[in-house]
Amino acid sequence: MTEEFANTWLEKYGEACFEQYAKLIYIAVSKESPDIDKDDYYIEIGIKGENIESWLETDCVKIHSNINFKPIKDQMIKRKNYLESVNVNVSTIIDKIESFKSINTRDNSKIVLVPIATEKVFLQSDDSPNTQRYDFVTGGTSISLSDRDGVSGTAGAFFKIKNSADCFMISNYHVVGNGGRRIAVTHPSIMDANNNGLLPLDNPIGKVFWKCNKNMDVAIVKIDYPVANCYTRCEKINFSGGIGFPKNGQKVMKCGRTTGLKEGIILSTNCYVNVTDSKENNTLFKNQIMTTKMSDHGDSGAVLVNNEKKVVGLLFASSEEKTFHNIFHNIFEKFNTQCLPNNKFEKFI
Repeated sequence: MTEEFANTWLEKYGEACFEQYAKLIYIAVSKESPDIDKDDYYIEIGIKGENIESWLETDCVKIHSNINFKPIKDQMIKRKNYLESVNVNVSTIIDKIESFKSINTRDNSKIVLVPIATEKVFLQSDDSPNTQRYDFVTGGTSISLSDRDGVSGTAGAFFKIKNSADCFMISNYHVVGNGGRRIAVTHPSIMDANNNGLLPLDNPIGKVFWKCNKNMDVAIVKIDYPVANCYTRCEKINFSGGIGFPKNGQKVMKCGRTTGLKEGIILSTNCYVNVTDSKENNTLFKNQIMTTKMSDHGDSGAVLVNNEKKVVGLLFASSEEKTFHNIFHNIFEKFNTQCLPNNKFEKFI
C-alpha cells in the first residue's frame, strides 16, 4: 500500500488500537524494500509473542473488512521457529486467521498488518556506572542533574542559535529535564563520578533552559562551560550538515555514553510506541523514528545522524530489537515556537 494511505490509517486508528489493546508495544509504518518508487508499505505491529493470538480478536483488527491477512499468515510461517521459541502457538494463530470471514488474500488489499513479536520498550537512561571522564564537554559524554545520583544519560549535541553568543546542548527530558530549571547539569553524571572515584568538572556545565515531555522527550541546556572543538567524542560522527529529515531505509549512526559509536538503519519514520519508565508507567509517543537496535541504557539523549551529516533524531527509548527516536525537526519547530521565535537554530559545534 502507499505511504500516504499507511500514514492516514495510523493517524486515524493508532491511538484507538492502543486503547483497545493495552499490550501493544508499537505500531509503525514500515517499508518492505529500499526502492523509493515502490508502494510496498505496511503497518508493523510490535506485540509480545504470546499476545498475538488475543490481539487478532480485537476490534482494531476485526472492523477492517479489507485487511490483507495473507502477509500475517506468511509472516507467521516465515518466523515459525523463532515464534515457537517464545511460546507462540503458530498453528493456532494461522487457524484463527483462516477462520475470519473477512479474509482477503488479494495482493492489492488496502490494509497490510504484520505482527512482530517483541518485548517492552524502555527509556534508555542508566543506573549502572561508567568510567568516562573528559576535561571538556562534547556530544556522547555522560551527564546528569547535579542532584541525581541514580541516573546517567548522554549529552547529545551542542549548538548555537542566531543572534546570540550563547551555546546550548540537547538531551532527554528524562535525563536532565525532570527537575527545576535552577538545578545544574554536570559531567560526568553524579552516579558515574561517585561509583568510579572520579570528580565532576569543577563547575556545572549549565542549567536546563527549555524542556518538553509531550510526545517528545527533550531538554535543552544553556551551557556555561567551554565546549570541545568537535561534534562528539566519536571521531567518525560529523553533523556539519545541520538538521535533516529521516527517511525509510536510511543509514544512520549515533554516539552514546554507554555504547559509543553505533550504526543502524531507519525502519520507520512514523511510529506510535508505548514506552515504559522505571516505575512501570506507560506513555504513548506518536510520530517517532524506529531504527534497528542502536543503544543500551545510558545512551538516552544521543543524536541520530545520517550519511549526509545531518541530525535527524534524538534517541530516547529501546526494546531488545529496536531503538526509538524523536524526530529532530519537530523538536526545533516546537522549541522555536515556544521559546525563541526570533532566534532560530544556526549550527552545531
